[in-house]
Amino acid sequence: MNKKVILIVILLIGLGGAIGGYMYYNKGHRDIADEKPAFTMESTALFSEFENTEAEATKKYMNKVISLSGKVGELIVKDTTINIVLRKGDDFFGVNCSMSKSTFKAAKMLKVGGNVKLKGVCDGYLDDVVLSQCVFE
Repeated sequence: MNKKVILIVILLIGLGGAIGGYMYYNKGHRDIADEKPAFTMESTALFSEFENTEAEATKKYMNKVISLSGKVGELIVKDTTINIVLRKGDDFFGVNCSMSKSTFKAAKMLKVGGNVKLKGVCDGYLDDVVLSQCVFE
């Protein structure tokens, strides 16, 4: 009898884990367009903070929605995404903003050297500050 009870408990725990995993996998994504930004700033100020004090900036901005304005330094168009790199002057690094396919039409109208305002989720710093799920403001 004890073996049956143990087997039933193990099966119930496994079933609970499977249901929890399924629900987590299928939960909705954040809607950045409707979310209020935690910070509003120039892209150059955000990059400078990460460049000078990466650990503190990571702790402060990671997974937060940030509203940025800046100068378009580069447009990188791929099949399913478009990346807008905001830079100051002729700097090699900056803020890399990943946009979804739904923004292609508006993003393709941007010109290198033009100004843009957008918001996205900060994913950290890898030579560039990385923002994902970006939308135009």
